Amino acid sequence: MGVDSYFAIGSAHALAAEPCQDYATHESSTSGCYGVVADGCSNSAGRPDIGARLVAMAMLRAMQQVAVEEVESQLLASLRATLSQGYASHADLLTTVGGFVERNGEVDAWLWGDGVLYAEYPDGSKVLKVVQWDGNIPLYPVYLLEGHPGLTGMIESHDGETQALSGGLHWKAAKPRKFLIATDGMLQLDHTRVVEAVSQLTAYKTLAGSFLKRRALRALKGMPPADDIAVAAYHETDR
Repeated sequence: MGVDSYFAIGSAHALAAEPCQDYATHESSTSGCYGVVADGCSNSAGRPDIGARLVAMAMLRAMQQVAVEEVESQLLASLRATLSQGYASHADLLTTVGGFVERNGEVDAWLWGDGVLYAEYPDGSKVLKVVQWDGNIPLYPVYLLEGHPGLTGMIESHDGETQALSGGLHWKAAKPRKFLIATDGMLQLDHTRVVEAVSQLTAYKTLAGSFLKRRALRALKGMPPADDIAVAAYHETDR
């Protein structure tokens, strides 16, 4: 099995001499494979690049430390502690975050905010979910520290099926061969369809080394997205 992650600055932020506000990380251990992506709010008055990293690491530790059912509450507890200890401000933590954990072939994935999730199964079937929030106001997890903000969003699948969303997304994928999660910079990767961009990113030739990074660099060549992008992926080689 393999797990990898990659993030890159978008052309708009690079031209404006701004830092990359997306972040991705991954870890693999005897307890499972973990991948996380985060996207700091560009319109924030805070430091979205720092916030993306803080929230991403809080998400990674939550998935590692507690049961699946407790990941959201552990994430929020970490963000609350970060604020109370003065490590960051509320504006810093206005960040989309998503992550997945793979254990024994089963994948649990979460996403708060806009982004893309994809699973491919041994029989060749695929599921692609694009998550976007109404009014371009994503549900950042820090909002949940003050109660539910009443935001609404939509999950659109590759087959055209839609589902309303009013909280964080939790998706259980049973024994996928490939799994990928990305920030909304993915939506600019391909000029035609996001499913084609996902196909490019998951067309691994080998799992040696940074397999996702190699595919991402190839996909981005000649058409860098205007927005930053962060991606994390898992690939099972035994099935």
